[in-house]
Amino acid sequence: MNRFQRIARTSLAGAALAGGALVAVPAVAGAQEDDATTPDASAEVAPETTRWQAFLDGLVEEGVITEEQADTLVERLQERRAEAREDREERRAEHRAIVSDVLGLDDEALQAAREDGLTLADLAEQQGVSVETLVDALMEPKLERLEERVEAGELTEDEAAERAAEIEERVTARVNGEGGERHRHGVGRGFGRGLGGGGAEAQDTIAA
Repeated sequence: MNRFQRIARTSLAGAALAGGALVAVPAVAGAQEDDATTPDASAEVAPETTRWQAFLDGLVEEGVITEEQADTLVERLQERRAEAREDREERRAEHRAIVSDVLGLDDEALQAAREDGLTLADLAEQQGVSVETLVDALMEPKLERLEERVEAGELTEDEAAERAAEIEERVTARVNGEGGERHRHGVGRGFGRGLGGGGAEAQDTIAA
């Protein structure tokens, strides 16, 4: 390893120990506003933790960090991922509650619709609700979170407006059962897993 590589690795390890680098790991910032389907927790955590462990073991061998520091970083990674999962679940629950309220359908009816391959747009039409009304309802908490980030100085007004446009496009697509292979299965994605949760805003493309 040349001196430039050593400097880079030392900087990364130092930032991670200070609490910043782990945020940059895609899997850590997983609590997106826009939930993707998530396997069980143990399956989700293990691969990423293993990759980080291997990387950190290399740093320990090279004398860049100590074993104690490596253990601390792994613990932080696991904590961040646990927080991300919890956040995703909260967003999913929020999404389900909004859909149920706007469409006037309980969980059993929504589950049946999912099994029949219906989209949220299909359900809205059946219930006499416009897609726009449903999208607006789903957007409301997301826009509130964006506004909070603007007030906290994390986003500018222009950045928030851009994020809001991206979020609305994705929400509308998923309500209509669109969005590619991962979100093509009607209510199964649009209701149960497709929306409502994908990490902290930044992760969500939304990140809201």
